[in-house]
Amino acid sequence: MPFPRILLIPCLVFLFATCDDPIIVPEETLVTVQISQQPQGGLDQTLVRASFVAQLHYEEGTINVGDAEPDSVQISCEWWWQDGNELNDTFVKLDTFMVSEVDIHEFSSIVVAAPGHVLIDHFWMEISWEDDDGEHLVSTDKVLFVHS
Repeated sequence: MPFPRILLIPCLVFLFATCDDPIIVPEETLVTVQISQQPQGGLDQTLVRASFVAQLHYEEGTINVGDAEPDSVQISCEWWWQDGNELNDTFVKLDTFMVSEVDIHEFSSIVVAAPGHVLIDHFWMEISWEDDDGEHLVSTDKVLFVHS
């Protein structure tokens, strides 16, 4: 005897309804960044360092079970150099960091002079990331290095 169609339709409706039940999960991923250590310029220095604190935030919303994976956010740190005339900005170095947990994370980035040399002129770091609120950019102070 064939399976009655009248029973099959309610079973399929039940299966599909339970698979798409909404739950409360992170819907929007946001990151906050705050510079915790500005770079320090100076006389005859061989390195420059800057640090920042990043924290991932989730705003809760209702989405389907299959979409429950939280987002990770990549943060890029670009070091820049500017000549003594403050005319030319030159890219120096890129570091990337990934934030995937809600904890507070502290990151540092360093530029080191070539062996036997010191840093000269202006350096600064630009921190950028993109989250569900758009693109963001934070810059450290521009600091001056001199050679005696």
